[in-house]
Amino acid sequence: MTGRTAAIWYSSSTLSPEISFVVPARNEGEHLARTVGEIRRTMPPASEIIVVDDGSIDGSADAVVCTARDDLRLFRAEGLGAAGARNYGARLAEGDILVFLDAHMTLPQGWLEPLLDLVRRPEIGAAAPGIAVMGAPGHCGFGLRWTSPSLAVDWLPPPSSEAFAAPLLPGCALVMRRAVFTELGGFDDGLASWGSEDAELSLRLWLLGF
Repeated sequence: MTGRTAAIWYSSSTLSPEISFVVPARNEGEHLARTVGEIRRTMPPASEIIVVDDGSIDGSADAVVCTARDDLRLFRAEGLGAAGARNYGARLAEGDILVFLDAHMTLPQGWLEPLLDLVRRPEIGAAAPGIAVMGAPGHCGFGLRWTSPSLAVDWLPPPSSEAFAAPLLPGCALVMRRAVFTELGGFDDGLASWGSEDAELSLRLWLLGF
């Protein structure tokens, strides 16, 4: 892994979390604290939140520290990129299930439980919800697919059933068992720029038979 990491603040939780929410962040402004609040509002009791601040200079991580509770751990890093920050957070996580969330999310009540039911099935490697642009819930994508040899992607339309196999899953909201993530070796740290790390991870899930 490239970049530097250091623990800057964490609370000593008395929980033994089953679920770890991993949130990579860089200059997210007010969105980061809002996302942490959304996670707290919708997460099961035995959960923890790990925020990996990857070199922010806008004070957004300091705002998260102000909301300190026993369910939150914050770590400073620099130069990891999205894939590296997710991997770093996953290594620090204590839960058996990892939930990767970008730092600019709003979450409806009950969004997580169907995904947890899915990833507890041994044949399923990962699960993701439908993703919409903030303020436009009617424009929602349900997984992605490659559309050309240049690896351009397109969102899939609403499914005909509640759960279905998608070629690619978005890293912005991705749920996996820790054992599967470890078997995969995590995200590819070499994909340091924005995009494609989730598609590459999805491809490896298919190759392993999930």
